[in-house]
Amino acid sequence: MVLAPELLVQSMDMETLIWLAALIVIYTSWTMYASWQAARRQPDIQFEAQTQLSEAPR
Repeated sequence: MVLAPELLVQSMDMETLIWLAALIVIYTSWTMYASWQAARRQPDIQFEAQTQLSEAPR
């Protein structure tokens, strides 16, 4: 069953809609921030592993 956006908006009052939009924005920005932080940390780990591999005796 697919709900049309018009029906969804009609069944909700404006305050609920604003809260829903705010929660979506907060959740999206939080996940993007967390993923950005993880991406910032990741290259350091990869660089250290690469350095250790290149310095390892063969």
